[in-house]
Amino acid sequence: MGYPFVQPQALTQPPSYRPYPKVDVTLFKQSAQSIKQLVHESNLLLNKLTDNSDFAFRLMTAAQAANHREVERLVRSTGIPRKAIISFTPDVFRIELRTTTANAECCKLAISLRWR
Repeated sequence: MGYPFVQPQALTQPPSYRPYPKVDVTLFKQSAQSIKQLVHESNLLLNKLTDNSDFAFRLMTAAQAANHREVERLVRSTGIPRKAIISFTPDVFRIELRTTTANAECCKLAISLRWR
């Protein structure tokens, strides 16, 4: 006497019908505007580096000598109005610019430039 073979049914969850929250682009647009400002400010440094070999030489020399204060002074001399987070290694110069929107940190722009 045989038993009938029954295929077990897979347990599935019913689909979730929770709606997504209503889309509000206000903060998203403010963040995009903030990034545009950071890009503009970073271009001040990048233009100085590409247009002025003496400036690039002084920045690299100060960084290689681990003269962080002089590196910061040179970066600020380009016209970047905010405090930048600067780091460097023997191979790379890094700068990070941050901004806030609605009293909260919203945006950061990080640039890494190889020099070796």
